[in-house]
Amino acid sequence: MLTVGGRRVRGAATTIAGALLLAGSVWGSDDDFPFGPFRMYAGVNDPNGVVVSSYLQAVLPDGKVIRVDERGTGLRRAELEAQLDGFVRNPASLAGIAKAHAALHPVEPAYVEVQVIELGQHLRHAALTNQTSKVVADWRAP
Repeated sequence: MLTVGGRRVRGAATTIAGALLLAGSVWGSDDDFPFGPFRMYAGVNDPNGVVVSSYLQAVLPDGKVIRVDERGTGLRRAELEAQLDGFVRNPASLAGIAKAHAALHPVEPAYVEVQVIELGQHLRHAALTNQTSKVVADWRAP
């Protein structure tokens, strides 16, 4: 059995947690987890729509184009998509991606160009019908 004081503490903690969950659900973001919504699981795609995702690709000095993942630069796809508007507004900030790669992999060839690609996967009855891609931000080494 809880004492009267114990019930009050438990009730207060429950009320505070409930208020934080409600506030986080209304005004929060993924950064407020566990009191904010975890939006990556909160939606559904239109089975006859377009699913859009983004990824990085880089050009090496020999002209070879490679897809860049988090092992190359430390930047995960979710972080890329969270910063996408900034990269589109200021493509020069993609130079940081090239610098991160050079710091993490000093013996590998440097990136001479970094691009953010937006991939559109077109669905019809939830089946992939075609894919489109476009460069939404581009940085080239001086």
